[in-house]
Amino acid sequence: MKMRLTAHFFMAKIIDLLHTEYTIAYIVRKYTRPSIYPKIVTSKPLSSFTNEEKKAILKKYNRWYVYYSFEHPTAKTSTGQPKKVPQTPIYFNVNKDYKDFDERLKFLKMVRNSVEKFLKDGFSPYETGETASEHTALSALDFALEIKRPEVKETTFSGYETRINLFKKYIKSQGYSHFSIKDINKSIVSQYLRTIKNATHRNNSKGALSAIFTVLSSEDLIPINFIKEIQNSKKEEKPVRIYTEEDVNEISSLLKQHNQTLLMFIKFVSFMFWRPIEILRIRVEDVNFEKNTISVETKTKSSKTKIIPKLLIEELAEFAKGKTGFLFKPDKIENWDLPEEDKRKYFTRRFSRFRDKFEISKDFKLYSFRHTYITKIYLELRKTLSKHETIQQLSLITGHESKAIYNYIRVNDVELPEDYSSFLE
Repeated sequence: MKMRLTAHFFMAKIIDLLHTEYTIAYIVRKYTRPSIYPKIVTSKPLSSFTNEEKKAILKKYNRWYVYYSFEHPTAKTSTGQPKKVPQTPIYFNVNKDYKDFDERLKFLKMVRNSVEKFLKDGFSPYETGETASEHTALSALDFALEIKRPEVKETTFSGYETRINLFKKYIKSQGYSHFSIKDINKSIVSQYLRTIKNATHRNNSKGALSAIFTVLSSEDLIPINFIKEIQNSKKEEKPVRIYTEEDVNEISSLLKQHNQTLLMFIKFVSFMFWRPIEILRIRVEDVNFEKNTISVETKTKSSKTKIIPKLLIEELAEFAKGKTGFLFKPDKIENWDLPEEDKRKYFTRRFSRFRDKFEISKDFKLYSFRHTYITKIYLELRKTLSKHETIQQLSLITGHESKAIYNYIRVNDVELPEDYSSFLE
């Protein structure tokens, strides 16, 4: 008898809990889940659509958008329940900016997920003023990040995401989690940036925040991007160790014996003046041996084309022979589908191990080769050209802006003035 009463008690308790959970879900769920129009585009996985189906859908449905309904603050249904009212569709200019089926669908899925996160965090399209500010700061930052994702390279986005997440952590620690994004002002951002002691890291964080706040401004979530008004921190410019001709010859000789791939990689850094990550994006088909050029995407996804200097053409042709896919990858690996940052770290570690094995100073870095050869060309050009003309020519050769070239020269003090005693007499 006692066991039967206990069973009845637990059954009643379970029913009560289920009822409570149902009631809570009903109360909290004031909206319908955001969806994409036309529904047919989410009726099956993207990979299941044929090219013919995609063309037919694009032709039939000109306008795609995200839509949802939300409880009206006063309107009721015939049974007296709050009435969910369709809200203004969210287009984001997607029909104009994304003509490709796949890209349009991926973007709208991102918008749909971000809108749902807004709603889960407490956003209401009917609230204004202080009530609308609850839970929107963190969601707005996430939303802007997702807008930025397709615009930049994977490594650039990863940097943005890491720095924005650190800023979000700061917002939470200061009790600003429930602020509207409009309440995150210049004073709050400046206070956060002052917590970052390293000047380089602080400036990089400011740059990431500025990129995301530009998106927030363009989407009318904030009036202006005030972060542009915050000055960069001054940082000490340390000279980069330059290799001597003897250093280069010694390292090249060792690499020729022990690591041909790393040798060619360093020659790309030295002679093509590309950043390691840009080099790691090069595929064999990007190399045009008829025109002696290479084209590769930069961090902003725009394409950059450079000539292959004559001293590299024959070696490169031999190096690329029989290769497919990425030009630089570990030996005996065909598919090297890793994040770009991991690829860069792989080659950096290979150079570090090589440097340690042959007791080469740790002051020498991979990018020291680029500094070395930019300096070498600069000094050769200065024999016949003015400083301004030399900088312009170097800018064309390296693909760097003139300001960046000046920084190379200034930091390394490669050019000293002639004796100025006559001005002091």
